[in-house]
Amino acid sequence: MALNARPNVTAVNSVASETDGTIGFYRNADNDGGHALWDSGLRAWMKGQGHETFAFPQKDHLPILVPEVTVLASPFVFNVLFSTLDAVAGIWSQVTLFEG
Repeated sequence: MALNARPNVTAVNSVASETDGTIGFYRNADNDGGHALWDSGLRAWMKGQGHETFAFPQKDHLPILVPEVTVLASPFVFNVLFSTLDAVAGIWSQVTLFEG
């Protein structure tokens, strides 16, 4: 914050959640950016919330639906999206395909 001259920003060392109190926090040993409030090796919790798993395996590509029984294992880091099928379908026509 000081390096970027942002004195109006306050760092808060806590986790945001819809639940008050203490909850579990799962550390991802493979990726420092992969820590989560659920076991990142399991997608069942997100499925229980009504969300499907979509993967972005390559830059500038459309999300790919990952079936529940598919194991997400890769030597590379890739982004995932948890959303409903209806929400993704609602924006699909607004996405411009990458031509490159």
